Amino acid sequence: MNQQGQRPTPPITPQLLEAARRSPGQNLLRVDPMYDPRKDFPPYAIEGYWRVDERGELIEFVHNEQYRPSPKALGLPAPTDAVDAAMQLAATGHGPHGLVPVVLADATVWTLLTETGGVYLLEDERGLLVSVYTAREHLPPGLDRWGQITVAELIRLVPPECELSLNPWSRVTMRVPARDVAQAHAARHG
Repeated sequence: MNQQGQRPTPPITPQLLEAARRSPGQNLLRVDPMYDPRKDFPPYAIEGYWRVDERGELIEFVHNEQYRPSPKALGLPAPTDAVDAAMQLAATGHGPHGLVPVVLADATVWTLLTETGGVYLLEDERGLLVSVYTAREHLPPGLDRWGQITVAELIRLVPPECELSLNPWSRVTMRVPARDVAQAHAARHG
């Protein structure tokens, strides 16, 4: 969005001008870069469309009010792992939030471990939480007590009311109830 709260008009490229020249009187869709415009894509992946006049010249760009920019359109870094990918898709409305605990249930993660192999629990205004990092790239600098643990083991070590704070130092972060992850794990592994 610009300073007036309006989304910027996409750039006019030579390819766009050629497409307009070949499409007089039609509309040219602009599809989010995460999707292949030659294949099926959801309506919220349409950023908008260019109106083309009868001479094949661009008239104006019309924004789609339901457009949801994808992780790629927002310039997010490539996901480090399956959990990070599910988080990015959920955070941008391109994937279900419910997929995050399902993917997380089978992951191995990094967390701050005590000297006895337990996990550090924190408490904030929302309750108990444990910081969880899905890849080494998400770890904050300065501490050397990070250890890897399977999420199956982690959810056995924390109280059910605890939340897992995923990648809290990253651009995309999320809190997931340990109870939801335990249910997802049980559903997959009995």
